Amino acid sequence: MKRTALPIVAGVMNIIIGSINLLGVIGVGIAIAVVWSQVGVDSIALAVLWIVVVVLLVFGLPSLIGGIYAVQRKNWVIALIGSVASFLTWSIIGLIPLILIALSKDEFGAGVNEALQQIPLEVAKERYAKGEISKEEFEQIKKDLS
Repeated sequence: MKRTALPIVAGVMNIIIGSINLLGVIGVGIAIAVVWSQVGVDSIALAVLWIVVVVLLVFGLPSLIGGIYAVQRKNWVIALIGSVASFLTWSIIGLIPLILIALSKDEFGAGVNEALQQIPLEVAKERYAKGEISKEEFEQIKKDLS
């Protein structure tokens, strides 16, 4: 499997979007403090600002976490969820990492699959070295596994 830069680019974009969302939480938190001190607790503006904080947190954290998983090529589903969260908050800009993650699905977990394929070959090598299987059997196993 050829590795491309697609998951890394998508991951970095998701990390940036998630970070901006979380920085927005701080900004809106300051706005809440100002509105609370000026207008009072019963303000509609205060309720709207709290909704914005919740939305930014709900979408910012998955974007950030999904970006980290994408850069590491660890878990495609988590990377995809992060990209969807980015798309839902940043639409057109968030669409780019969503597309890139979708296109790079096969690159996630490739290292694990390759390692699992090597285990039967290692067993066959040991059995051949011990004389438990013939050279023809060993060659057939290698052919079957590739």
